[in-house]
Amino acid sequence: MRLFLSCFAMLFLGIIIKICDDLIDEMKRERLATFFAIVYGVVLGMMFANPYFAELCIATTLAQIPAKKIDHSIHLLALTLAFSIFFAILFTTNVQLQINAPILFFLMLFAWLDEWAEKKLNEFRPFLPLSTLVLAFFGNPFPLIGIWLFDFGYAIGRLIMQWKTI
Repeated sequence: MRLFLSCFAMLFLGIIIKICDDLIDEMKRERLATFFAIVYGVVLGMMFANPYFAELCIATTLAQIPAKKIDHSIHLLALTLAFSIFFAILFTTNVQLQINAPILFFLMLFAWLDEWAEKKLNEFRPFLPLSTLVLAFFGNPFPLIGIWLFDFGYAIGRLIMQWKTI
């Protein structure tokens, strides 16, 4: 059940982050975007402490900073909230988080390369999915599952925003 909820959270994150981003960039609906940012900040903060997807979520989030993808104060709010929730969970619960630092840095490097590639390869981001495939080959399938779910959610969010019913 815990894995199922974790997978659902990754899918949900993809949807809500895309909606929030489009509300800011395309529709200029900052109040509504703030609501979505608060929701994704809380969920992302909980995923930072998730045993299945912590490394993927932390790595991809940290890679956004040097890539300058935190390009609006609303995203900064979500990022601040996510790390606040994460540290609150770590310091107030008995969660025993075991983050593999080499995997974290490996994923962070490839997440940053994806952000670089997006600019050069016209929205094509091959590096992070390929890196998670390597990890799956060596026995850790969770980053691969997580990035697939997040990307699928992101595509759903894109479809939702194309309808512009929000």
